[in-house]
Amino acid sequence: EPVTHLEAVEFACAVPEPVRPEGSEIDVAGFDAFLARADELSLDVVDVREPGEWELGHIDGARRVRKDEILSGRVELPRDRPILLHCAAGACSGQVLDHLLADGYTDVRHLLGGYTAWASAHRP
Repeated sequence: EPVTHLEAVEFACAVPEPVRPEGSEIDVAGFDAFLARADELSLDVVDVREPGEWELGHIDGARRVRKDEILSGRVELPRDRPILLHCAAGACSGQVLDHLLADGYTDVRHLLGGYTAWASAHRP
């Protein structure tokens, strides 16, 4: 059926926002609350940024695994402990979050605003 109204064109081309479970997107305060319990929870803090971004600064205790390594399946993250994801601003870690949720992960969250928000909140 041909599209005859602008609204229909916008709807046909729109990419739906992913529906994420409540609590899977956390702010800096929530992220810090998890970091404070990292050892107790056996938390896996994963920075999905590129090496150059990591070298400019990173969160203590995080490990760097590039986004494309996770999305391609070259690196599989553990399923037996909570995962906290972050990137520079939240978009890339959101993509990884969606990928992991679609793959059946249940205890995974990502930082809204990414490292930029976290670093900004922790500057003196």
